[in-house]
Amino acid sequence: TTHLVLMCLQRGRLRFAAEAGSQTIEWLEHSEAASPPIVGSVYGALGLVYYEWDQIEKAREYFQRGIRLGMSSGH
Repeated sequence: TTHLVLMCLQRGRLRFAAEAGSQTIEWLEHSEAASPPIVGSVYGALGLVYYEWDQIEKAREYFQRGIRLGMSSGH
């Protein structure tokens, strides 16, 4: 999902990038299984989308979540 979001960003498909990333995070948050450690990169990619939309606070929120998840999982 992270790669898909980043590719969409490069091509200017921000809405599709946001939808793909958000759906993945929503699915993971409602899943019975533990989220994989790499999910932090999805949060980071979504932060880039919101940064491009000039929604700085929301971008910061996603970046910080991504950093926390990455650090807690050793990435």
